[in-house]
Amino acid sequence: MLKSSAAVRFTGIMYSGVRMLIGAYSVIYMLQNGLSVSQVGLLKTFQGIIIVFLDIPLSYFSDRYSRKFSISVSILFSSAWLLTMAVADNFWFFMLAELFNALSLGMMSGTFDSYLYDHSKNENNNISSQKIFSLYYKYQFMFMGVTSLIGATAYFYIGKSSIFISSLLMFIVFLISTFLPSDRQFKSEEKSKFFSFTMLCNSIRQVFAGRTGLLTLFTVIISSFFLQSLIQYWQVIAGQDLPEDGQAIILGIVFFLIMLAQSATGFVTETLPSSSNAKFHFIFFLLVVISSVSSLYFNNIYMSAFFLCIIFFYINFVQIISYARMVSHTESSLRSVTLSTIATVNKIVMFVMIAPFGFLLQTYNWLFIIPAFLIITPLFFLYFRGGR
Repeated sequence: MLKSSAAVRFTGIMYSGVRMLIGAYSVIYMLQNGLSVSQVGLLKTFQGIIIVFLDIPLSYFSDRYSRKFSISVSILFSSAWLLTMAVADNFWFFMLAELFNALSLGMMSGTFDSYLYDHSKNENNNISSQKIFSLYYKYQFMFMGVTSLIGATAYFYIGKSSIFISSLLMFIVFLISTFLPSDRQFKSEEKSKFFSFTMLCNSIRQVFAGRTGLLTLFTVIISSFFLQSLIQYWQVIAGQDLPEDGQAIILGIVFFLIMLAQSATGFVTETLPSSSNAKFHFIFFLLVVISSVSSLYFNNIYMSAFFLCIIFFYINFVQIISYARMVSHTESSLRSVTLSTIATVNKIVMFVMIAPFGFLLQTYNWLFIIPAFLIITPLFFLYFRGGR
């Protein structure tokens, strides 16, 4: 029988993997159905607004009542998102799909990580937060890579039917999630406590106290924004000058390689001593610079794929280490709502910047990513200088 933490990891991996059945071509799919790059940016902004308003209340519900229930409902909303994507043929249908997507992501945000952390620490109190999330991410990204390749191939051969199948598979994951272990044992002492913004502020202050805490905050927020921007628009970068016939399969292969790169990040962060984080960070910073210059010089799909794999690995490396530290310092009774508050800040940044990011990408191609990357990396160097 699976341990409780293994069951949680399995469900999370299945949820992420089924979502990625359309991950390799979702933006291209919307563009092929009449949307512009700017409209895609507006849809993502709309998604961000919904999450900003609902993320914290939904996470408070999870903390106070049931994280397991929130996870199951989130998966059900994800099934509705995929079904709506399959039938959408105009901007407003896609907006409805993004509403379901936002509700799913909002209910999962903070809640799943708290649920996984609690069950993992309950089984082995000596396990580090970095190892908990590295172990999860390495298998999550590997499975996401495989399913993205399967999804892109299926879309090439059977078209929209593949999205209907994805929706059905997500519903099966929802049924599986109802058998997840209870989180009641983590709630017994907390149900009598009433939420207040003072409690939340004290919890956040505890996480980000001092210079190291502030560096962690800015590192998490900026790396998250850069990572999410790449996730939203990597298809535009990789899909330039590709023939429309077979484009989904080519993007599926590139996405598979990107997922493998992020899976490799999980393997590395799980085994890498914290004292070596700074050196490893510097090596991959140099690789990002080299790959970006090479991609500019050769200007083909192979070098673009290489550049995307390296930069995804680098940003994900920064994200895992800084996020793991943040989770380990949060108050257990307010862990979901604290993490969701930080996620809300991330979404506000995304809300403000994702549409301009799309505009810059459309206007200047992906060249502007290089100076943007060079601007943010000094912060990462400051963070890793402390041996984090």
